[in-house]
Amino acid sequence: MQHVDPILASVITLGGIALTVVGGIVGAIIAARAQRRGADIAAKATREAAKKSAEQMMIDQLQEELGRYRTATDHRLEKLERENVAYRQFIFVQRDHMVEHGVTPPPWPDTLPR
Repeated sequence: MQHVDPILASVITLGGIALTVVGGIVGAIIAARAQRRGADIAAKATREAAKKSAEQMMIDQLQEELGRYRTATDHRLEKLERENVAYRQFIFVQRDHMVEHGVTPPPWPDTLPR
């Protein structure tokens, strides 16, 4: 059996320890980068989800406002149509009244439907 020089054995041992330490440090750096990248991806996904949620809330709000506007407009149009019919009926009553009393009604305007 050969005798190993104690200095050489110490150098080999220290080299092994140094490689182990360097490997641990490199592994820790890689793990930290991976964790940071994972956290960045999760944060980005959370921001995008919140943005989409805010956008969807705004869309929902605008659709509700549009629905209310359409309903109000429909009510106004129905009211105007009822008033128009009432005014037209009243005009015909007046024209009939004029004829009954010998007054010639003015000619019907060409721009108005009968």
